[in-house]
Amino acid sequence: MVHQVYITDAEYIGDYKLLLSFNDGSQKIADLENHLDGEVFEPLKDHKKFLAFGLVNGTIEWDSETDIAPEFLYKIGQDVDDNQNPDRKELVTLEIDKDIIEWLESQADRGDRQTLLKRALHAYIKSLQRNEDDGERNAEEKQPRKA
Repeated sequence: MVHQVYITDAEYIGDYKLLLSFNDGSQKIADLENHLDGEVFEPLKDHKKFLAFGLVNGTIEWDSETDIAPEFLYKIGQDVDDNQNPDRKELVTLEIDKDIIEWLESQADRGDRQTLLKRALHAYIKSLQRNEDDGERNAEEKQPRKA
């Protein structure tokens, strides 16, 4: 008996790579860099647009119209063994803090889930950029000044 393949979890891990968990228990890394061609997928070469994906009906979806069949992602994905983790140098885990979760919940009646998630992701990326800028300024301040 053949079972339908679908995605149960997805994480962005760098470049155009996604760590995907499937309903059969397997995990695969799908590198989509060479698969973003044509009128539909070309806009996803913009990392901001690529990052705005969601897990919808067992597959990856962007902007409520663009998706990729889970069977294709399963086929192109590289297996991740139980004893092997994906390259953690590339792994980008977006940890959404309590404030953002509370904000999302408060906005639940003001728009669809995709729009709210995009707003939250945008706000989170801006906060990371501010933190990075603050870190660079602090590092500059700690350097000895030349007379």
